[in-house]
Order: sequence, then structure tokens, then C-alpha cells
Amino acid sequence: MPETATVQSRSTTRDNTGGTVVTYTTLSEPVICRVGAVRDQMRAAFEGQLKGKAGAVLTAPVDAPINENDRVLVLGGKYDVVAYLGPTSYQTARRMLIREV
Repeated sequence: MPETATVQSRSTTRDNTGGTVVTYTTLSEPVICRVGAVRDQMRAAFEGQLKGKAGAVLTAPVDAPINENDRVLVLGGKYDVVAYLGPTSYQTARRMLIREV
């Protein structure tokens, strides 16, 4: 796979006013990946999750430590992982929909 991504794990904590604070912790190792375009049919199906922002499909090894709601830094941009696409049998890679932050 031609790219590498930095994965940031999302966590939330309560603040003093009853709200929440979102923080991201960078995982130690970058993940190899590929970034591809979102097809029109997929964009229509996930438009609510893309929220009008640019989206892409991230493909990474099946054992990559990426979860929904994590953030990935790839190709000079920040993206939130909004959905997994799959799974399939004999899966060697996972595809996920990512949304530009």
C-alpha cells in the first residue's frame, strides 16, 4: 500500500461544567494504507455521516489498530473514521469511510 497514516484514538472526558472534552492520542506506529475516492452510490448511502464534507475510502491491513471514531492523518489532511465497509470472507484488508475534519 502506497501511503502511511498516523492513527489517533479518540477519548472523551467530562469537564467541570457538565460538558465533554474530546482528546486524541496518537498511536505509536504509523499504519500503511491506501486512500481512494468515494463512489456516488456510496456517497448517497452515507451522506448523513459525511455531513457535507469531503470523504474518501481508506484501505488498511485487517489487523491495523483503527476503530470507528478514530482520526487518521494521511496525505496532509485530517479525517475521522465514520464507518467500516465490509467485512468480506478471507479478508486481508479493511475498508472504511473517512470524513475530512
